[in-house]
Amino acid sequence: ASARPPLERAYLAFVDAGDEVGQLLSATAILEGLYFEYDNFKLMDLWIERLVSLFEKGVRPSTLEDDLRANSAVMVAATLRQPANSMLKSCLRRVESLLKEPFDANIKVAVACMLHEYCAVALDLDAERLAIQVARPLLLSPYLSPHRACYYFRTEGYIHYLYGRHTEALACFDAADALERENGFPPILAHA
Repeated sequence: ASARPPLERAYLAFVDAGDEVGQLLSATAILEGLYFEYDNFKLMDLWIERLVSLFEKGVRPSTLEDDLRANSAVMVAATLRQPANSMLKSCLRRVESLLKEPFDANIKVAVACMLHEYCAVALDLDAERLAIQVARPLLLSPYLSPHRACYYFRTEGYIHYLYGRHTEALACFDAADALERENGFPPILAHA
């Protein structure tokens, strides 16, 4: 939440400068923050529209990593706020394609969390399988932050819970609890 005001100022500065890629990147960061803050999704609406407008104009980031972040931000935000948004499915397809690239573990696991969120709403088991396939091998990576791993276990656990796979859900929640204890994190509430 504290990052949002400077990111909004950056977005406006990029508007003034006519820098559409800068607008796209700052809007992406704002949407990511709103998703991971998990507090007021209504704030996503304006930023979804701004990102979609830039995508529709053909604006794309210069790196594949930023492309993944921008498409996953629109995918998850549209899932939560605008499930009929015309860009949702194309962003999902782009995310699925880009996850084959060798990105940083933290980015891939963050996007896997977003895929689980999409799956929770869209009931897309292929997205769930992809999220697990991408994230699980990275959960023991020394490059993955313990906080990101904890958040991932919570999101995967929630999907298992939704589908009535209680043993798997409890195993994920236990893993998240263990990470909290090991790292001295305050308890995190699972998505509900």
